[in-house]
Amino acid sequence: MSNLIYHSEESYNKGESPFDATIRDTADSEEVRIVCPYIGPTYVKSILSDVDEWRIITDVVAWVGTFHGDSRDEIKEFIEEHRDRIHHFRHIHAKVVLSDDSAVLGSANLTEKGVTGRTEMGVRFSEEEKIKELSEWFRRIWSESDPVDLEELDELVRTSPSASSTYSQPTASLTSDAPRVRASFVDDVDSPTQRLNQVEEDDDRRMTADRFFGGVDNRIENLRSMLDYINGTSPSEPALWSWLRDNTGAEKESTMETYVRFVRRIGLIRKDEEKYSITDSGDYYRKSGDSDFLFRHLSENVKGFETILSILSEGPQTEEQVQSGLQKAFPNYSLSKGVIVRHLEWLQSIGYIEKSGKEYRLA
Repeated sequence: MSNLIYHSEESYNKGESPFDATIRDTADSEEVRIVCPYIGPTYVKSILSDVDEWRIITDVVAWVGTFHGDSRDEIKEFIEEHRDRIHHFRHIHAKVVLSDDSAVLGSANLTEKGVTGRTEMGVRFSEEEKIKELSEWFRRIWSESDPVDLEELDELVRTSPSASSTYSQPTASLTSDAPRVRASFVDDVDSPTQRLNQVEEDDDRRMTADRFFGGVDNRIENLRSMLDYINGTSPSEPALWSWLRDNTGAEKESTMETYVRFVRRIGLIRKDEEKYSITDSGDYYRKSGDSDFLFRHLSENVKGFETILSILSEGPQTEEQVQSGLQKAFPNYSLSKGVIVRHLEWLQSIGYIEKSGKEYRLA
């Protein structure tokens, strides 16, 4: 059995929202699964207040970026409190509320405005075969995604623009191993969307790089040694931390988490079920030490590396001049000295640039 959900004329006169009523009825269950990019923290808490088992898949970057002020802080606290129940899946856009015997799908986000103040359309169904199929879909995308890293979440919240900064973007993003949809049209279509694909991909890149152990001089040696270790042992996280302490001089666990997470972000290693393993890209790099290959992985995941090379192609530049040039290239970001320095250090490490006195130049 299925039925459509939409606002009737009663909703124009403050009548009960059929979306709210149907969502709450569906969520009146022992287990509830939700997929939605934009979620009102107060609203979802009211839906799940009496639910024993629940899980949420959302795009945390979009979620945090849409809300401001106290609501953003409430989202952060909600994620921190329920980290293992919430998975980050970049670009997820479906809106689903699923229980064991019914489901709601539609256009409405799980926000107060979405269920009470917009013209939306949805459907509720309870056919066993469809519930089973939808449950299998949820299990698949849950397995393809992960909880957020709380340090990354802190940085995302800190760097996300305020309500007054409509066109600004955060300098941080969140690690996600979730796959990205790259479907094609049934027939050949010359679509503007296809021509904008590269722009959209660039938007996914973060603006900040993180360091790795060994400073400028020994960074690459330590990175390749770690890749060798991971390739040979597939270590657990405690084992990897122990190796880093013994072989790189690492001390703080928080620093190890940050640096290793960045190596994951640029695609050289992965983490599966508490074990680290090497990717095909990581395996190639550990064997070859190919600087061009590493540069491509850095620039495909972090903005600004190519721009710095372009700036330095005009001649030697000081750190302040590089910062000024990069800020002009990315006006929607507030670029601190630390952001610039970490970019420059990576370019020095791979031999693309060199420093003489206070000036940087192409090598």
